[in-house]
Amino acid sequence: MDILVNNAGILRDKSFVNMDEVAWDEVVAVHLKGTFLCSQAFARRVRMQGGGGRIVNTTSVSGMFGNFGLLNDWQPILSALLPLSVFSAAALIALWRVESR
Repeated sequence: MDILVNNAGILRDKSFVNMDEVAWDEVVAVHLKGTFLCSQAFARRVRMQGGGGRIVNTTSVSGMFGNFGLLNDWQPILSALLPLSVFSAAALIALWRVESR
């Protein structure tokens, strides 16, 4: 494998006071957990191949700025993809440097 593109998403537009826990959990499962699990499986496969590979995580600028009055999948969950991407990349770089010695 050479590349993984994480681009899955669901929309549950609700106002902050109307967002129920089931909808919240669905959004977290698809956007955040899905990205984590797919990236982890890809990294394990690339590791078995001896390195290489690229992971691309997509999101939206709405994840940083949101939509007025709404709590949806483009706000807190997509905002969490940035640090997930940065820290997982750093962890993989450190791991592969140690293993290549």
